Amino acid sequence: MESVQPGDVFAIPDFRETCESLEISRPALPKEASFFALRNSFDEGPFEVPQDPAHNVGFFKLPPGLEGQNENDAGVVGVERSPPQAENDPSVSKGAHDDEDLWLAESTLIARPPQYQTWDGFNAPDSRIQAPLFITEQGPGVFDALLESQGQTSSASGSSLVTTREYCACLLALALGRGSILFSWDSVKKSFVSELDTPRVTGCSAETIQGLQEMCLACGNYTRFLKMSAEKMHTTHASPSKVAVADLVDQLLLVIQSELGARGQEVVSLLQLQAAVRPVFSILGHFRSLVRKLSKMRSDEEIISLLFEQSQVTEHRDSFLRDATQEMLQSISRPWLDFAAEWTGLKAESGTRMSKTGPSKSFVKVANKSWIDDAGFDLEEPDYIFDESNMPSFIPADIAQLMFQTGQNLRFLWEYHPDHPLSDISTVDAASPPLLQWQFDWTAISRVEHKALAYEAALKKAIRERSLTGHQSRTTDQAAASAIGPFQIFGRGEDEIQQFVLTSMEEFDKDPPHTRDDKFGQLLRHRLFRGSQLVSTRPAAALATFNPHRSLIPLLSFGPIISCQSRVVNQECLRVLFNAHNLRQHLSVQKDFQLLGNGVFCSRISHALFDPEMDTAEREAGVALTGGAMGLRLSGRQTWPPASSELRLALMGVLSETYQGRQAASKNAPLKHAELPGDMSFAVRNLSNEEMEACMDPHSLEAMDFLRLSYKPPSTLLPIITPVILVKYDKIFKLLLRVLRMLYVANQLFRDMSTLAASGTHELDDTSLRFRIEAHHFVSCITTYFFDTGIAKPWSRFQTWLDSIELALRDEDAAVAADCGPDTLREHHERTLDQIMQTLLLRKRQQPVLELLEDIFRLILQFSQRHGSLTHGELQGTAPQGQGIEELYASFRKKVGVFLTVCRGLSEKRNATAKGHHKRDPEDRAGEDDADANTIDRLVLLLDMTDYHLRRRPA
Repeated sequence: MESVQPGDVFAIPDFRETCESLEISRPALPKEASFFALRNSFDEGPFEVPQDPAHNVGFFKLPPGLEGQNENDAGVVGVERSPPQAENDPSVSKGAHDDEDLWLAESTLIARPPQYQTWDGFNAPDSRIQAPLFITEQGPGVFDALLESQGQTSSASGSSLVTTREYCACLLALALGRGSILFSWDSVKKSFVSELDTPRVTGCSAETIQGLQEMCLACGNYTRFLKMSAEKMHTTHASPSKVAVADLVDQLLLVIQSELGARGQEVVSLLQLQAAVRPVFSILGHFRSLVRKLSKMRSDEEIISLLFEQSQVTEHRDSFLRDATQEMLQSISRPWLDFAAEWTGLKAESGTRMSKTGPSKSFVKVANKSWIDDAGFDLEEPDYIFDESNMPSFIPADIAQLMFQTGQNLRFLWEYHPDHPLSDISTVDAASPPLLQWQFDWTAISRVEHKALAYEAALKKAIRERSLTGHQSRTTDQAAASAIGPFQIFGRGEDEIQQFVLTSMEEFDKDPPHTRDDKFGQLLRHRLFRGSQLVSTRPAAALATFNPHRSLIPLLSFGPIISCQSRVVNQECLRVLFNAHNLRQHLSVQKDFQLLGNGVFCSRISHALFDPEMDTAEREAGVALTGGAMGLRLSGRQTWPPASSELRLALMGVLSETYQGRQAASKNAPLKHAELPGDMSFAVRNLSNEEMEACMDPHSLEAMDFLRLSYKPPSTLLPIITPVILVKYDKIFKLLLRVLRMLYVANQLFRDMSTLAASGTHELDDTSLRFRIEAHHFVSCITTYFFDTGIAKPWSRFQTWLDSIELALRDEDAAVAADCGPDTLREHHERTLDQIMQTLLLRKRQQPVLELLEDIFRLILQFSQRHGSLTHGELQGTAPQGQGIEELYASFRKKVGVFLTVCRGLSEKRNATAKGHHKRDPEDRAGEDDADANTIDRLVLLLDMTDYHLRRRPA
């Protein structure tokens, strides 16, 4: 390197050269004597690290295999090295070592005694280090000697000494529910018992051994209990939820046997065994208490309700128990959720389809529904009934009712419209319905809502498409279904039977679908022993605090799906009722005839029943019936009630001709095609003995109570026009027929008295004239109030609501008909009749007011009977007769005054109630409906606008 010129920029300097100052300050040394010289040999002897004999026990004690070695060799720790001769030999050429790497030369080791390192010495290096004082550092023998010196092992001096590995193996088997040398199962006590009273393990105190043994003993007992409970559930109970509980218990025990058994092979100390058994002890204890509670439950609904309560308890506890309980709820409630999906039409029914002749299932009860028809006969018919007691407690009441109504309306379509697209489950499957399952976080709930809305749109689209091409698609579906349908021989050829058998064999040869979802087992494997690591890595754990409250989980999980399915089913049912079954036509018939809403019908029935100028339909010996218009002539005969032949002759054609005239005026339809809906006709009401006696008098108010209208709604309209509704129609018709008679009597009384005054045979007194005027005014006001306010207004509101529903059904995206179904339609129909009955004083609490009104009607009939007799010359006008009319008039004025007083009191009470109601909740529509139904103040205004009856007092 000396030949390198200073100007050579690419020259490599000699890094081994010493500094010039060092060369000047010290004498020259050979290159091999430098610090970085490579040494091939060493002159120094081996260096030694002194050993403290005191550390040959306890933690630093040599293993048993090394105790017999030479103590001199055992105290030497180091490597013998020969002295570095090459460094001191000047004869060695310097150039021979020019290419050696001096960085690889080993430095001289400095002999330094080992030091005892502590955290105190690390934090405070200048502090004085004390000698260790822990007795455990001196080994298990010293610790056992200490325990013996303190007398803690004196009672166990005769006990057997067990090695740690053997004792850990026995405790592991005990925790797994297995017997061993130290522990066995006692079938009488139903618990594991120890074969040794108190085994001794070196290095452990009795308390430590006892605590760990009790934990493992509890795990073993829990395992045996759960195993026996699962076997009992499998063998004695057929409940799907209990079978699901038994499956989860078996799965839990299988995971514990495999995971804990594998980890137990690596256990070498009691501390490791305790760490492995503690999480198993926690989960087994939780399952034991849960299974004990579930074993007392009888139905699936009670089981999943209890599980939901347990999930609420564990919501803010350990995350592993919370997630495990959620998976249990998800798995055990699956059979019930599957039935709910099958009932609402979200999935095909497994096995035989549920029918009205089959057994009950869950919240759907199949029972006979009994009622009394309009003829008075007791009838029974099997029907679906909502059983609230078998509905899980966590399902909200509105969702539960919606769930039942959806299934009931869907079976209405299946029964009466098998060709409807919703009657084919493939239509629903094509729309990909979402699965009913629990959702516990906002992300999953939002996803379910979007899926439900997408399913609703897809289902509506599929229904429209199949409605347009219905026959072809249904034929294709039926052909595909018949390929692997029920095996039938009759009516099939040999080739068809052979093909069917081959197709069935191919289906049986296929592998069964793997439907088992082992999420619970995966959760146990991943979280049971290393849950802390996984919990920290889960992104959803940080948001667990912001999840919805458990009380809202059922509504948010199932509400969107059930609501979408209900809207589609309800709209299709309403469309079928309005279009295919002419619901509006049947309701119009009830309004025209049952509620006397048709003027032509009222006129014709009044003349046929009450007009004395009509030809009689009563048969007389030797007298032939005329061919003119005949009637019953109620006010002009003495024999009553009429025979059935008279009823047929008098009322013949009244209903049919009125209906045909209405149809011809509205639709211009041919008369021969106009048939009465529901076979409506006149019939005789079934009366009690007391009612029959009152009906025998033609001058009594109850003379026409035997007559009724018979109507039998089609089976498809029974959900809307129920037997209860028909009974209400009958009560209204009975009262209106009395009012119609009183109106005819009041008008006839005016004509009779005018005829009597014009004849000059009898002088009318002022009392009779006043009685006639006030009676006519009273009856006219009652009739106006009943027909205009009591019937016309509520029915008009009902008709307007029906028009809005029909209009909304034409627009499939309209929100008006979204939440309306057959049950809603029936409720509106029944509510309308309830409002009519309340206005007509037919409610039970209004019975005293109605009886007072009937007494007034009876007084008017008595007054009419007296003047009718005078008109026909049957009585002579005498003084006592006049006094009788005065007594009638006095009673009439008194009762009318009482009636008005009662009506005013009802009106004031209704006003006060309405004001208080609106103060509490001004937005509530129920108050408005109640105000519309209680219109008694209008009747008071009609009867006594000028306070005439208040100012006048009876004479």
